[in-house]
Amino acid sequence: MRVFIFSYNRGAYLRNAVESVRRHMPFAQVTVMDDRSDDPDTRAVLAALPVEVLTAPAPGAEHAVTGGLHGGMNRALDLAEAEGQTVVLMLQDDMMLVRDVAQADLDAAVAQFDRADASFVLGVTFAKTRRGARDIGLVLDGGVYRRPEAAAVSGAHCAYGDTGLFHIPRLRATLGRLEQGEKGNEARARALGLRMGSLVFPFAHWLPFPVSWRGRKRVWRLRLLDLVCGAGVHVIAPLQGERLRRFLDRDPGDLPFAEDWLTAPTAPQALYWSLRGGAQNGLARGGWRSTLARRLR
Repeated sequence: MRVFIFSYNRGAYLRNAVESVRRHMPFAQVTVMDDRSDDPDTRAVLAALPVEVLTAPAPGAEHAVTGGLHGGMNRALDLAEAEGQTVVLMLQDDMMLVRDVAQADLDAAVAQFDRADASFVLGVTFAKTRRGARDIGLVLDGGVYRRPEAAAVSGAHCAYGDTGLFHIPRLRATLGRLEQGEKGNEARARALGLRMGSLVFPFAHWLPFPVSWRGRKRVWRLRLLDLVCGAGVHVIAPLQGERLRRFLDRDPGDLPFAEDWLTAPTAPQALYWSLRGGAQNGLARGGWRSTLARRLR
């Protein structure tokens, strides 16, 4: 299995992401797609990683095919396709694998792509709590969770997401290539009638309460919110032992919310997990931090 991790200037996050894949999916071939990080600490991490690192060409470079997240994703897809790969796993640097992944897990997931109505991407993360409300819009459908076609949930993906297992031939037959912007790819996939699925037994998630960025700069408001809301690299403890057994034995109709099954020992106490940073960290903490977040966002 080919695993691509996309990163820019977040060395500590990237190191954790790579370590989690090597720990929980040791048979995987890992490649980091770096979007020309210029932070010294991140560059040091990149130089020390025990995996392949591919750097985006400089802006304007002849025949450059990278540039931003989706440019990197297109390059990764081209590389994997040239190698004869059918399905690849795509992660971002603020994500990690949270449990051991066996070949049987991947075989069961890949089998979902044989469904005629399957999208070209299958989500591998736990269910989210959005601004205090649990996302219960997913329904069990043919062995995966899907969102009803007519459902419209703020911030939720119905047909496309930037992370997960990607089926390359199906993507080529539908979108062809990805365009810059998650919303644009979501709109194109929805127009084709695709419905994104998510695993009943997910194995990855985003780290909670991340350090926030806006574009490629950290404005003072975000720095202040990060400081008072406890943002940082809050690593998720591996899901294992009895807790993992109960997770795998649960009723598939029980949506796997991250807060129910995962723990991040250094994460601040909060009403729910924030995954986007910035004001979302404050809102998730509640109290005076929530008030400050509303004023600064």
